[in-house]
Amino acid sequence: METVAGKLYEDVVVQLDGRTFIDCVFKAATLNYAGGLFHMSGCDFIDCTWNFDGSAANTVQVLRLLSVQPGGDKIIRDMFPMLGKPRKPPTRR
Repeated sequence: METVAGKLYEDVVVQLDGRTFIDCVFKAATLNYAGGLFHMSGCDFIDCTWNFDGSAANTVQVLRLLSVQPGGDKIIRDMFPMLGKPRKPPTRR
């Protein structure tokens, strides 16, 4: 897996699959994810757009369908307990 550290991605399209990003800043970037392995640590996101393709798009569709079903919101909250909890603001680099 390719590792990228400390890079600024500004106004570009970035494919996430197969890469590790450490302490990177994504500013007005389009982040594409197709369902492959990737890792991020210490990254900041400023005005980014996310695109989901392939198996990732299928998973997003399932989550959307769940969200409108009775009890579906609880299933999603149970899968992602961090949703709705306060987070520290990103550091600006």
